Amino acid sequence: MAEKSFYTIGEMARISGLPEKTLRYYDEIGLLSPAHRQGTGSYRMYSSEQLEHTLLLQSLKSLGMSLKDIRNEFENMSSRRYEELLRLQADAIDAEISELKRKRDNLISWIADVDEALTAEKGLCYLRDYPEQRGYFYETRISSRTELELAMRETEKKYGSGTHIGRVARIVSVEDFLKGNTLVYSGLFIPASSVSSSDCAEYMVLKKSKYAVVFEAAMHKDSAAIWEKLKLFAENEGYRISGPAERSIPVEAGISKKENDYVARYRFPVEKKNK
Repeated sequence: MAEKSFYTIGEMARISGLPEKTLRYYDEIGLLSPAHRQGTGSYRMYSSEQLEHTLLLQSLKSLGMSLKDIRNEFENMSSRRYEELLRLQADAIDAEISELKRKRDNLISWIADVDEALTAEKGLCYLRDYPEQRGYFYETRISSRTELELAMRETEKKYGSGTHIGRVARIVSVEDFLKGNTLVYSGLFIPASSVSSSDCAEYMVLKKSKYAVVFEAAMHKDSAAIWEKLKLFAENEGYRISGPAERSIPVEAGISKKENDYVARYRFPVEKKNK
């Protein structure tokens, strides 16, 4: 039986697996127009070469390419270009896997922060070892609630709208801390795992260290007394501040209807006084 040179739209649909409606749409957008039309009714007739095109089209579509991009590729398709497209898709999948891993790492770290806040005894000062944390520092002087809210909006624009307030630490410089200016922040620290963009220059490392830490259900305006309490605790234990102090909010107000569920974490790295 001789091979057919042309196929009706019904035959093309049956052999290619593409519905007639889809073939008509591809014709309308100029992606796959029939080789010629037969009779006064303009019956669509497809060539055997176009059957191969439908298979290629479905292959490219399965790679995640848009119909617009596929139409552009059809004009200059070659075996070498096809291989290149496969490699590009493999690279895109690798990037997607990397991004999903970052999001998962961020969630794991976030869960640990929330769990620590929920299980800690509020108001109790203690010493705890924390691992190194890498992130980005948005430097700006913050001395009021309005300035803090504006800074948060700027970090959202700069580091992504997914930057969550519970993952952002307010930083008090060592200089301000020692002067008692603990209600003044020198900027905001955003963990690297919560940032999808990697072209941010203001990289910051919170070193692995022993920290003085306390969890309190207290708002920013009440922080000065808490910092002073934590400072005195560290001194009584024979330690002094050795790096920027941080105030973060693992459990925000409004998450729960329970009055005391709100938890803020206050901490700063310490070193022995005799160093």
